[in-house]
Amino acid sequence: MRAALSILSLVLFLAGCLTASMASDYCSAHPCIDKSVSGHSMEPALREGDLIRIGIDYYAFFPLQRNDIVIIDFNVDNSLRVKRLVGLPGDNVQITPAGDIAVNGVVALTHPVGQPFTSDSFPLFKYPSPATSRVVPLHKVFVISDNAEAGFDSLDYGFVDEGFVIGKVVGTNPPAVSN
Repeated sequence: MRAALSILSLVLFLAGCLTASMASDYCSAHPCIDKSVSGHSMEPALREGDLIRIGIDYYAFFPLQRNDIVIIDFNVDNSLRVKRLVGLPGDNVQITPAGDIAVNGVVALTHPVGQPFTSDSFPLFKYPSPATSRVVPLHKVFVISDNAEAGFDSLDYGFVDEGFVIGKVVGTNPPAVSN
């Protein structure tokens, strides 16, 4: 049993290395843009002022994946949104009995201390009828802010059309410290 876990750990480690290597090499062959993070919705992963490198055609070559940090353009106010993709078409998004948000039974967002999520908290779970779970429709995704208290996401505006996902964060740099 222990040997099987060691082999599994090695395989997962190598897969992670391969994915990281592909992402770091991505911008040498594909168009990328650098943007500065504005706001606190993705803390602690991304902080205000962090520089992010965006692979703007990443999803033309790779499939959308759970846990990707994605760039969304709603084409309404010339601003881009940075969110974590946690639900793909067919996934079940639910509010757990403990008040957390889970996708396919795995907690994706823990509620703020003393403020459990309820179906009354979010339009996604209130309309068209009250429910504690929803299935992500075809050609839609479910995105969240890492910082539940500082962002708007699918819980507020519903599922996002896959076509609004215009890129993936393929690299980050913290802001420069001035002396």
